[in-house]
Amino acid sequence: MSAPSVTLHPNMTAVQIAGWCQEHRMCVTIDYTTGPDGVLQPLISARREVDPNHVPAFLKRQAE
Repeated sequence: MSAPSVTLHPNMTAVQIAGWCQEHRMCVTIDYTTGPDGVLQPLISARREVDPNHVPAFLKRQAE
């Protein structure tokens, strides 16, 4: 069984990106960078959503 395709495309609308995030349980950051031709280009990065019940170890230590 092959893994499902998980891709984002710069030409996706905000609604499509929001749906993609919900479907894949990901958070997306969209930044812009200047390409070699001087034109702004979107830079889309995705990461897994953080488990709401998970507390990072450094926060646990700070709370103690």
